Amino acid sequence: MKSRYMNRVIEENSDNALRYLDRYKSELSRKKACNAGKCRKQEHSEEKGARRSFVGLLIKILFVLALLAVQQVCAMLTRSAAEKVHQMAVNPGE
Repeated sequence: MKSRYMNRVIEENSDNALRYLDRYKSELSRKKACNAGKCRKQEHSEEKGARRSFVGLLIKILFVLALLAVQQVCAMLTRSAAEKVHQMAVNPGE
């Protein structure tokens, strides 16, 4: 007599095996279509997707660099203002 746990494990493993076989069959049919010369459209869409993800990553990197540049400018201005206040405190008559 099998326990519920064993039944669940067997069901999950069989589901995983079926999913693997489905993926394998779809990959095999895609390769056959490519060998027949019918997959140019899919390759083009894959290239377009890769290009879009690269552009998105590039935009994110440039945004972070812009934020860092603004932060550095603010830090320099703050330091400059602090130096002026320090000079005024040290030499109040000038």
